Amino acid sequence: AIKSNKINATMSQSAVADLESELGIPLDATLAIGVSQQTPKPVQLLLIPPQDISSDFITIASPSSSLPDDQTYPGSFSTHVSSESSLRKKMARCLIVGRQASAADIRIDHKSVSRRHTALYYKRKQGGDEAAAVVLVVRDLGGKHGTHVNDSRIEKNGAVELPLDGTMKEHRIRFGNAPLICRVVMPPIK
Repeated sequence: AIKSNKINATMSQSAVADLESELGIPLDATLAIGVSQQTPKPVQLLLIPPQDISSDFITIASPSSSLPDDQTYPGSFSTHVSSESSLRKKMARCLIVGRQASAADIRIDHKSVSRRHTALYYKRKQGGDEAAAVVLVVRDLGGKHGTHVNDSRIEKNGAVELPLDGTMKEHRIRFGNAPLICRVVMPPIK
């Protein structure tokens, strides 16, 4: 069963901007990638906890419908990297993964996960075709136990850009030492 975050965050636009500024989220970060002929659909996250973990381990602000292969991973959760998945809705420029219920769009209750651990957002690159110009940014927010993408640790407060150009269909993110697999499922390019 997916546990939805019941916190009804009524943050003002300036409070959202202050939070994202404090986290170092760039002004050109976005959760809206405008779906068109070339631009892909939002990236989907599939969070797979161990079978023996508490149901309170993961809380998602706005869970999405399941991926077609969710049946392969009983007890998994899925959500999109989009403003609809954020506590801050249309005002948000990023999704926050962390332990703090009032700020994290995806809450992971584990001692190695910081209050605000990782940010996910899209960024448009200059030049190139529209689809190749969009990347998913995974930004480490400075936690002690770090963020790993495809088994490589991101530099503290650093970021990794994952292109949405169809070169890779899937990536893996690990948040601290949490016993959780986060599959990043890239949308198909048309």
